[in-house]
Amino acid sequence: MRHHVGVAALAIACCCALPVTAQPKAQGFPTDPAQLEAMMNGYAPLLAHETAPATRPYPDYFGQAARLTEHLPTERAALPRRPPRGPSLVVLPVQTEAFGFGAPFLALLGAELDMQLQEKGLSATRQTDAVDAHGPFVRRFDEVHLANLQNEYPEQRLVMLHAGHDGIDKFFLSLVVSDRQGKRVVQESLVLPESPEAALLEAGGALARMLASAGLAGTAPGARETAGACEAAHWQLGVGTAPRSPRQQACEALVVGMLLPDFGTEWPPTPLSTPARLAWLARAHASATRSPAGDELAQSIRALAMQQLGFPASLPAPSAASASDPVVGKLMALARLDRVDQAPVQSTREERARRVGAIVRDIPAFASVLVGYRGELLDAFGEIDLCEIELVLPGAMPRERCRATPGRSTAPARSATPIERLAYQEWRIAGPYRDLFRLSQSLGRRQATDALIASLPADLAAHPFVDRQVIRQSQRPTSSPGFDDALAATRRSSQRILSNHVNLQRGDTWARRWSISERPVSSNMNIVNDDQVRVFADDELRLMSVMKFDRFVDNGLRSERRVAGERAFFLAPDRGQVQFAKMQATMKRTPMPAASKGALGSAPIARVPNHPFGQSLSNRGESNEAALADRVAASPLDLDARLRLALYRIKRGGSVADAVMMISARPDDKRRDERIGESHAWATPAHAFFFSGELEAAGVFYEKVIQIGTGSDSDLLARSRLPQIAGQWTQMLEASQRRLQRYDTEAARRDVAALMFMRREPASAWQTLLPRIAASDTVNLWHGAMVGHRIEGADIKQVDAWIVQNRLEKSQVDHADADRLYQHLLSVIDRVPTEAQLARLKQRGASVYTGTQPRLAASALLLRSALTGTSAEEARKAVLDVVMDENGQQNRFLMPGFTWVAWQATNGRETLLDAVRALNLDSDFYGLLSKSMLLAQEAEVDESLKYLRAARFELSQIGLGSSMLQSSTVPAPYQWALAGILMHRKTGREEYRQEVLRMARAYQRVQPYFGWPFAVEALYEKEPERRRAAACRARFLDRQSFFLGEARVSGLDDAQCRRFLW
Repeated sequence: MRHHVGVAALAIACCCALPVTAQPKAQGFPTDPAQLEAMMNGYAPLLAHETAPATRPYPDYFGQAARLTEHLPTERAALPRRPPRGPSLVVLPVQTEAFGFGAPFLALLGAELDMQLQEKGLSATRQTDAVDAHGPFVRRFDEVHLANLQNEYPEQRLVMLHAGHDGIDKFFLSLVVSDRQGKRVVQESLVLPESPEAALLEAGGALARMLASAGLAGTAPGARETAGACEAAHWQLGVGTAPRSPRQQACEALVVGMLLPDFGTEWPPTPLSTPARLAWLARAHASATRSPAGDELAQSIRALAMQQLGFPASLPAPSAASASDPVVGKLMALARLDRVDQAPVQSTREERARRVGAIVRDIPAFASVLVGYRGELLDAFGEIDLCEIELVLPGAMPRERCRATPGRSTAPARSATPIERLAYQEWRIAGPYRDLFRLSQSLGRRQATDALIASLPADLAAHPFVDRQVIRQSQRPTSSPGFDDALAATRRSSQRILSNHVNLQRGDTWARRWSISERPVSSNMNIVNDDQVRVFADDELRLMSVMKFDRFVDNGLRSERRVAGERAFFLAPDRGQVQFAKMQATMKRTPMPAASKGALGSAPIARVPNHPFGQSLSNRGESNEAALADRVAASPLDLDARLRLALYRIKRGGSVADAVMMISARPDDKRRDERIGESHAWATPAHAFFFSGELEAAGVFYEKVIQIGTGSDSDLLARSRLPQIAGQWTQMLEASQRRLQRYDTEAARRDVAALMFMRREPASAWQTLLPRIAASDTVNLWHGAMVGHRIEGADIKQVDAWIVQNRLEKSQVDHADADRLYQHLLSVIDRVPTEAQLARLKQRGASVYTGTQPRLAASALLLRSALTGTSAEEARKAVLDVVMDENGQQNRFLMPGFTWVAWQATNGRETLLDAVRALNLDSDFYGLLSKSMLLAQEAEVDESLKYLRAARFELSQIGLGSSMLQSSTVPAPYQWALAGILMHRKTGREEYRQEVLRMARAYQRVQPYFGWPFAVEALYEKEPERRRAAACRARFLDRQSFFLGEARVSGLDDAQCRRFLW
């Protein structure tokens, strides 16, 4: 991730990144666009297919970019399998020239080449002979490797098809036939169709011409069977004579391809297959294309192959021919197993097992095991027991654990076929691959995941697919006592991601999701801009830039298109120039309108952003009550719709009791294996009411979660929330510790540490917080630290010393310096910021990668002005300076305070207040609270109270996952309480006091470790004993509490207060 800056600023930044010797000395950095483009042309070369169009095959641009990263693929990823020596032609996997295609399409081209050589009667190896589960994955073989291969096969000719495109609309095909005497190259350039099917058809015609030109005419054999039913013997997986007719070859290849594992675990589901699986599925498709038009069985085979390859092909309805076929009928049923989730059955797991049982009826034991494995892949909690395949694999030596299992079948007394060995090889990888996903993602068992990673055999650990799962696991927070440890962990994971790209060379969904150049590797800009991390990110940017041109790739994005003459920005020798050169290329593809063009150094026009405080994020479709009611009626099990409807009505005056009744009326999901989903679903309204301060309603749904009893995260959270609601702090701590041990979330870690502080166990609390706080990307752990520092009574200097002592100076949260965020938190929560604190917040931090100082200082000025009634104009101007930076959503937390102070400074004439006046009850928390405060200033108290209550129920979004509220710079519940206090002061209306007092009491249970809810109760409670109890608790948690001082409760000392503490 790079800074969001203008073109001129980015140009200057890129210039500054150049080596000193490369910068112009006399002229300076050019500001004229033509001069700038001329300068940048010196850093990005032209592409080979445009500079030397006659030299074929063209270079593989990905390979060229990869060599500039100085990372090399592993040997198994880079080399083909040793093919058999009998055939006179050794056909290698299809190679890439220029820009590439997705691996499934290349497999289809290779299978088409195989079929045409077969149809010519030529003795040739097949694609399936040159690949296996471990590779090769590279787009282009190294010339040295090819020379060595030719030496190993001196009597044979090597045949290599190269395919690629120009990044626009030209389709390149080059056929290379080589032997010891030299090589012959035949090439064609075609118009590249938009669909893979059309491109494959064009390539087939070109291949026929190219083979003839390359001297591979051959002699066509006699007619072979292209119709008829598949033979059931194909379930034997290679036992017996290899099929010779195209029809039976298609049947066998489809069986093999569909019994090998699909490794896709991303969402939305994206197939991920080894080169071997792709080759077999492509072979099935190519063989089936030889059947007569209208052949329904062939149509089914082709559709199944394309679907399994990852192309968007819909399966045809089973015809009489396919349904009764002993191979295709069963495989179509296997392909439809993923639809069981949509079936009206009580248990999807049991229904899937029933359907698997029907598929495996009358097929051999080995194939039956593989069908069962394919079914397990569809279950997020399914486990692949490799003992099953070891016990039925001919010639295998099962592990002792497997042999000790009674009642298992044994393998036949013969050697395994190549297909059986391939299947074992693939599922041996898929087993731990799936276990890593199941343990880490489905079950959240981190220790078990780490143990599995440590136990992986070297060949499995090195496999690019398994490596991806290990990378996913490495992204979780680790124990890191300081910034240096977090940085080292990021360097390791960034290097590993880059190496995975070099090995796998696929621009699929995983590559885009885990990219270190397209997504921030950390919320800490000091880490993002570390020299080593930037090297890895800049190197990866080269590779991602090339892969974005890949055609026929299922990653949810349209491939990029270049323009003729566009330079190869990804091949810029200086990695620091790649980002800028890419920007130049992108601008050239879509030129700026004439009115917008000008010197890059020209000054911007000052203006106020359209949305200085961002836009409301709450219009989630609930602005139409009738539509929500219809949705509930149409989908009675939809708890999300019921909750949205309930909150919609509550915000408009409806009762909580009616809301609970309506939500509780939702029928139970009768599926026996949907208990975890049910647990999570019922936890949703519980969380919503919990953070809204409606604890009794929340308890109803947490009880429901516990009754389901899954042991999932929602279950463990409910088991900590119920004692929390009841004020049973020991039980809450024990439950939170169990949740922390199992799922290790930052919220659970904060709760455990904060409760330990409350129990006067500071050493244990700090030991809980400090290992993770440096790498934390949320404010949760810093809230926990505030609990400790407030109880200790730490001042600014002591907090500064603590930050230095624990090496937290460079820690950041959401790209902002954590020490500044923390000092801001300490200065505004239940405080009136002092001059010293304001001066500190205005200082620039140690990091140059943060722009939060003005925002934090403005926030503190707002809080001080609101509480003291002074300096309103100074605070207003400070906020206006901040909102000019275009980061509206980051400014949104300032909106309520600005509304209050700006109204006071201008007597309501501030123009930005007009946007607040226009808000309605569909707004988000900040909009609702701002509107309430505006209405109070303008003496519309009844309307103000309506918006204040609506804002309280928008706090439900904390529990529903709103990152804005969960990580707000000023905690949203405190902002709500402060707003109520200010409005009570302004109007004197009793309703504000009652609302705030009710909320404060609720938040003594929601956030029992903060002092402000108790201080607010001491301020507003009238019953003496309750008032004294609240004051004593506030005094323990925060002796310097502003609101506790305002409450003026006399006689507070340790002896008097001891009986009220925990």
